[in-house]
Amino acid sequence: MAEQVGLIKYKGNLGGLSGYTQSGKTLIRRAGGGSKEQFMNSDSMQRTRENASEFGRAASAGKILRLALRQLVQNSSDRYMVSRLAAKMNEVIKADEVNERGERGVLDGEVELVKGFDFNQSARLGSTVFVPLVSTINRATGDHSVAIPALTATRDIVAPRGTTHVKIVAGSAAIDFENEVFENLTSETAYIPYTNAGVALQTLDLGLTANSTHPIVVAVGVEFYQEVNGKQYPLNNGAYNALAVTEVSGL
Repeated sequence: MAEQVGLIKYKGNLGGLSGYTQSGKTLIRRAGGGSKEQFMNSDSMQRTRENASEFGRAASAGKILRLALRQLVQNSSDRYMVSRLAAKMNEVIKADEVNERGERGVLDGEVELVKGFDFNQSARLGSTVFVPLVSTINRATGDHSVAIPALTATRDIVAPRGTTHVKIVAGSAAIDFENEVFENLTSETAYIPYTNAGVALQTLDLGLTANSTHPIVVAVGVEFYQEVNGKQYPLNNGAYNALAVTEVSGL
């Protein structure tokens, strides 16, 4: 491997050599790897093609799930969430016991494997809220909900320094992974003062169309705010917010 030290820098292939940047340095190596034609037609790359096809399908499934819950996810995710979710959806696809390898998909996989996925590894829901947030899915009626028991914020929610208020948020989505469309609904509590005062039981309603023929996902989270001059500001731009998939109904 050679390092380019002159004034001319390039990326890509040139005369059988490949230029690229790593750790701020411009490096050169011999171009390698199979051609696109080899990848598409070679028998020796059959497994590679199958894996690539399924991973692409997993990435697309992760994207549509993120879009379906975007209103919540945009406030509560870490920098690696996209790749972690794609890996989780790849697990779902590999659980498909109906289709052949390379053709497996989310519809015939175990969508329930997504349950428990935390969108923000730096703030896991189970390590942030210590009361049971009970998610219910009623596929027949379309009545989905999250029950929040009576709580005391300072006792039952672990909040970062500077928090003055919190909100419990939730969302449901019926997702057609094959056609990449969805139906969704979100709900949230009012701002809850982060004090030792008791807060009464609440229910967040997340009703969707009855008798949906698609997988249904419910996510629940907590968001932290700081009040300044009567206005609520997301604490540290939402870095401490937690959000997780709490219930899934497959087909």
